[in-house]
Amino acid sequence: MPEDAVHGALDEQYKELKKDAVVPGFRKGRAPIKLLEKRFGKDIIEQVKLKLLASASDAALKDNEIAALNDPI
Repeated sequence: MPEDAVHGALDEQYKELKKDAVVPGFRKGRAPIKLLEKRFGKDIIEQVKLKLLASASDAALKDNEIAALNDPI
């Protein structure tokens, strides 16, 4: 996966977090990204990692025309 895609996904996740994050000393949506990275960095990285892995595995299944088992209907 290209490095740019990973950085783009991280940036997008931080922008989403910034909208709703309540950080003492800052109004809602006004906390600096650096502070959010320090406070929520590990969680954000884990979320992005899971999201990218899921999308990559879905793409690999489609590209290789593999029928994976799903939940029963």
